[in-house]
Amino acid sequence: MAWHDRSIDEILEDLGSSRKGLNDQEASSKLEENGLNAIESGEEISPLKIFLSQFQNFLIYLLIGAALISVGVGLLPGHSPEYTDAALILLILVANGVFGFIQDYKAEKSIKALKDLSTPDATVLRDGEKRQIDSRNVVPGDIIFLEQGDAVPADARVMESQNLETDESALTGESANVSKDENVLEEDTTLAERENMVFRNTTVVKGRGKALVVETGMKTEVGDIAEQIESAED
Repeated sequence: MAWHDRSIDEILEDLGSSRKGLNDQEASSKLEENGLNAIESGEEISPLKIFLSQFQNFLIYLLIGAALISVGVGLLPGHSPEYTDAALILLILVANGVFGFIQDYKAEKSIKALKDLSTPDATVLRDGEKRQIDSRNVVPGDIIFLEQGDAVPADARVMESQNLETDESALTGESANVSKDENVLEEDTTLAERENMVFRNTTVVKGRGKALVVETGMKTEVGDIAEQIESAED
């Protein structure tokens, strides 16, 4: 859902929150509804299993069979042993397996890296008071406080900005710091130009601010990237 083209009051109403933040009961209910604010991944696969999986393919079986037949024909009476074709086929299979292993292993590491980037704590407004909580318990409707050096714990709509700037290079590829403000933007504003939004796993490099959490966990922009990496077909 797009949040950059709507006013703070509209978003607060949609999320069932207020400028005083959520209370404990509301936060608990939302946590149960939305789950932990964490990047999920499937069961971690061992490097050996990843490597062996590169050879679990009908075409691979066919090529192995061709290599065996090539060797077998050379062993028949009246035929001289000829291992060149078999060796070439096996060399190609191994090279293909190594290449596939590298690609899949990088994908596994990428998901793990996204998880490791998460900030352990977040400062939120609950019942009108500032509290420091485990970032995994941040929910949509929470109001978070951001200062220089903080990692943003979730995707959020900027409510207040005091020279707030973030580094979004890991998300958008844009190397320059992005200045943030609370102004409503056009609906078709691209991700890299959404100056009224801050995104999970980006870093505050200057100033301070306050923002309203709109998406958590796998529903964030970085969560979407992790899901695409994990579900990518061979």
